[in-house]
Amino acid sequence: MMGEVIVRFLAGLPPSVKGAVRLDMNGDFNVYLNPAYDRYTLRKTLEHELTHIRRGDLERDGAVDRMEVMADGPR
Repeated sequence: MMGEVIVRFLAGLPPSVKGAVRLDMNGDFNVYLNPAYDRYTLRKTLEHELTHIRRGDLERDGAVDRMEVMADGPR
């Protein structure tokens, strides 16, 4: 069973980081978004992070670069 998805804005993230997702000790997924970005970018970033959750990327070992490309989907 998948945990809750909690979305938070986190000021102070480096400008190069649009968002990130982490699994906490309760099994919940915490999605952090950088509020310095516009709505369109934040929406795309949220979709990207949710794709990581759906794909189970946080529970698998593998090349992070490949997971990032796969989460971006077809172009």
